[in-house]
Amino acid sequence: MIPSRDAVGNFAKFVAPTVANGKVYLATFSNRLNVYGLLPPLPLTVSLSGANLVLTWPTNNGGGFVLQSKTTLDAANWTNVGSTVAISNGVYTTIVPASNTATFYRLKR
Repeated sequence: MIPSRDAVGNFAKFVAPTVANGKVYLATFSNRLNVYGLLPPLPLTVSLSGANLVLTWPTNNGGGFVLQSKTTLDAANWTNVGSTVAISNGVYTTIVPASNTATFYRLKR
């Protein structure tokens, strides 16, 4: 939850939220209509640069993401990637060494 994005504002008493198209619509006395629903997945881009992988993702979806890796896609035991993350031009960037083993990466909130 990000307060600046998820705050209700001045709650409109006796105005029931409306559910439609997989979203919840909530009118407020703050002169706005709040729309709540699932956020789209965060795009993670992986590119090869010499003997390293460069992983990037946008900063516009808030912080709090942890980059994790794993050599299989089962649900358990993902490992946090401990490399340094830099921010430049609205993009998080980290560099990890490439390996000959297939490795999967994900962003976890």
